Amino acid sequence: SKMDFKDIKNNFFKAARNGMETQFKWNNKIISAKDLIIKEFLPIAKKGLKKANIDDGDITKYLSVIERRAMSKNGSQWMVDNYRNLQKTKTNFEALQNITAYMYKHQFKDKTVDEWELFNPDDNLKIDVSRIVKHNMNTKMLLVDQNDSLELVSNIMKWKNIHHLPVINKKKELTGLLTWTDLIKLGNKELHLCVKDVMTKDLITISQEAPLDEAIELMKIHKINCLPVVRKKELLGILTSNDL
Repeated sequence: SKMDFKDIKNNFFKAARNGMETQFKWNNKIISAKDLIIKEFLPIAKKGLKKANIDDGDITKYLSVIERRAMSKNGSQWMVDNYRNLQKTKTNFEALQNITAYMYKHQFKDKTVDEWELFNPDDNLKIDVSRIVKHNMNTKMLLVDQNDSLELVSNIMKWKNIHHLPVINKKKELTGLLTWTDLIKLGNKELHLCVKDVMTKDLITISQEAPLDEAIELMKIHKINCLPVVRKKELLGILTSNDL
């Protein structure tokens, strides 16, 4: 039977957005991606390959790969599940690096991706690379505008127990750093001021590609506990003594 083109178009967009979690409209019925592949597409493919005189052994060999991935998981599902799992104990960059290392090591083995396991977030794959700032920096930052009320920002720092807040302008460029030490020195007398009136403007910054040892040395020399990580004036992350 012929399908409405709008249904086909809608199926295409849903598949692109949601992958194997998609529910499709197929011959006026709602069907899961798994059932659509196993009950509809694979039988059609098998029939077509037989008609083209493809060897039965080859048909079974290659279509079974698709069937196992539909029954278990495919590569994108494996990556998403592992990425979310690794984020419990690792930074975003470390999580991506671990996934890439695992994929590289396992591509030479006989196991297909549907057999790959969800690895423990506490496991270390012992990737042989020098540690750089990007490995440890925090990219999930709370930012404040330089024109924000100092009273509001100081309360946010108290509520969230934050000791360092990067300050940006309207162009999203790093213009300063507000620390808990700055607020202690100020007391409660000048809270009517803007953040830019109190923030530290003469900043020590570092590149995300810099060796981690260099960041540690900078903190020791300048007796600071926080290093903004920048590319030109763009703030990429923040590295504190706690991250080390």
